[in-house]
Amino acid sequence: MADLCYIVRRSCEIKAEIVEKDEKESHIRAILNYGHTLGHALEIAGRYRRRHGQSIAMGSLFAAYLAEKMGIAEEPVYPKILEINHRLHLPVKAACFPEEKLVSIMQKDKKNVGESITFVLPVKIGKVKILTDISVKSILRTLKDYYKEVA
Repeated sequence: MADLCYIVRRSCEIKAEIVEKDEKESHIRAILNYGHTLGHALEIAGRYRRRHGQSIAMGSLFAAYLAEKMGIAEEPVYPKILEINHRLHLPVKAACFPEEKLVSIMQKDKKNVGESITFVLPVKIGKVKILTDISVKSILRTLKDYYKEVA
């Protein structure tokens, strides 16, 4: 329990530091959206029956999967995030909402640029990259593969 308290406290401290540096979310603060692109879509599709943290955990796992499939991960991140989710008893398999529905919800996200969907993707543990040019077609294909992987 002490470990969990430390993790939560340290996470809050890091978040506060980032928000202080970028109050208007014009640059570095965007990294705090890691896991939120799919996470928010899962919340909306599931009518908020799952807790926010659980949805974001699943979104983080998918982001790691997407980063590896796109070839931007410098190291295997998906197995590490999967292991963390298992250790913390976080969900790894989302209710299988139709991929098209999830993408439709993601397209309405305010962080998007043009027709593409914005994702914060892990390059390695502790380092992310914000991509604003991921095509809908690519996300649909990767979501379908991901659902097969976690089935």
